[in-house]
Amino acid sequence: MRSCTFKRGSRRSSNWTNGPSARRHHLPAPIHAARILYRAYHSTKWRSREAFSYRLYYPQQAESGWGRYLTREQRVSAKLERLYSMRATTTCKGRPTRRALRIARLEDELERIQHAMWNPANMHPLLRLALGNP
Repeated sequence: MRSCTFKRGSRRSSNWTNGPSARRHHLPAPIHAARILYRAYHSTKWRSREAFSYRLYYPQQAESGWGRYLTREQRVSAKLERLYSMRATTTCKGRPTRRALRIARLEDELERIQHAMWNPANMHPLLRLALGNP
């Protein structure tokens, strides 16, 4: 384990550990006063953006266009399945319920996503070639 000397009366920084990371001679992550903290790439600690030594991506940024539509389709389908499993109520006192309106909006969104998914401009190039669209 590395030894560290401190001035008389000074304190160790709060992120210094005596655990396995100190034994492997890793330096502690830089401390930045930040309002937004991230736990990216299965990290065990919350850190500021500057504390990571590599670029951070949101999951949607790392996906391809085809995969993005597929993920959105699965998310909307799961929401619809959950709403369909509930008790069916479409109107109350002659007005459509919020659940019925939400189901209609999600069905429209699912149809729009499926239409965009099969648009040749959004397809993977190999799939586009297999279907005969250059």
